[in-house]
Amino acid sequence: MKPNNINEAVQSIVGLPLGTYFRAADMRMFGFGKIRPFKKGQVCDYSLHILCSWRLVGPEGIITGHRDLWEPVKEDDSDEEWNYENGNLQDKKLEELFSSATFIVQSATIKNCGDLEVVFSGEYKLQTFLDFSRDDAWLIFQPGNLDSFFHMDQELSKTEGWH
Repeated sequence: MKPNNINEAVQSIVGLPLGTYFRAADMRMFGFGKIRPFKKGQVCDYSLHILCSWRLVGPEGIITGHRDLWEPVKEDDSDEEWNYENGNLQDKKLEELFSSATFIVQSATIKNCGDLEVVFSGEYKLQTFLDFSRDDAWLIFQPGNLDSFFHMDQELSKTEGWH
């Protein structure tokens, strides 16, 4: 069923497991629900694409976040030849965490300024925070359904009263 607005789309992931997590350049993508083949890859029932700053917080504090993409896995690996495609702290920490257990979405809330907070089982939280005034900050949609795209930007945040 297609959500009618961004709030409904966000609520649609509650109760679903985290199925996939990918990255395209510095855009982080999370899939929720059942994994299925799609074109030359795989997708889940819902996809969240994050283009703004974000962090993943656990019971003991920040696990990783947007800026860890530009950090090598080992601190002494930083040289002029290194780039994030050669192994970065963000990818490593997400792999370590998400390969160890199943994460179910307990709640998903749009907060002030259009920030999104997704709370997972085990006291883990994915938090976005808009840090620019133009362009999309995050998108949520059903892969393969062109009518299901909802995006958050500063304009929508102001219109909906999330400022």
